[in-house]
Amino acid sequence: MKKPNASDRLLTVREVLDILRIGRTTLHQLRRRGVIEAVHIGRAVRFRASDIERLIEHGAEVER
Repeated sequence: MKKPNASDRLLTVREVLDILRIGRTTLHQLRRRGVIEAVHIGRAVRFRASDIERLIEHGAEVER
């Protein structure tokens, strides 16, 4: 079995909001626009740490 690294970690909505310093509405806009992809585990929503890192590195404009 492959050993997971930190980039494979799944983050909660709250963790993503804290890391990116954005609100829920902005996160939902990013998801709707396809800038960030969510992983659904049952009813839980998670985000790949690697996707968040990529977003930080490359940035994204949010429609207002």
